[in-house]
Amino acid sequence: MICSHPQVSLAAVVGVPDEVLGERAKAYIVMNPGAPPDPEALRHWLADRLPEWMVPELMEFLPALPLTATGKVARAALRSV
Repeated sequence: MICSHPQVSLAAVVGVPDEVLGERAKAYIVMNPGAPPDPEALRHWLADRLPEWMVPELMEFLPALPLTATGKVARAALRSV
């Protein structure tokens, strides 16, 4: 869903440790060239399309995401970012 935003190039959501909940969703996002990262605008955009519990509270903007040899996002590598 995040990748359907017009300014997002690539994104992945992974579970990260949380002291209270055990695990929380964190979105790692690569913006299109020239598009500024705006977490609040992105959350608002997602909130119009997803149930509240599915909108990630944690977001990190990166220049690129780690990929596997087959071109898929290496989610295990993101957990250690």
